[in-house]
Amino acid sequence: MKPSNEALAKLPVIKLGQPAPKDGDYILHLSKEQPVLLDVTVEGSLFAETAHQVLPVFLAKDLYLHKDWASNDKKHWHAEDDLITGELRIEITDYQLPTNSRFHLRMDYRTPE
Repeated sequence: MKPSNEALAKLPVIKLGQPAPKDGDYILHLSKEQPVLLDVTVEGSLFAETAHQVLPVFLAKDLYLHKDWASNDKKHWHAEDDLITGELRIEITDYQLPTNSRFHLRMDYRTPE
């Protein structure tokens, strides 16, 4: 059940990377001014060594998250799945695909109803 706007307005807001409050609920703020770090690791017995890279990406808009709820302005809250959509596609080199492997992550804003 969605919390009331009044209840959400009273919650402390923490920025990405800050510790969560020990004594209660909070809102996580992902600022469009601060990169979100995507930590990518490729590993396993197929590979001679593990590859690891951190990819910094910036959001197009500020994003506020509270449990399963998301908002761009801390006033209009929507179910996360109603506001954000994502697709992950992995193409592995094989006989049918004799090219480099690809890892593709796409995330978009939806217009909530």
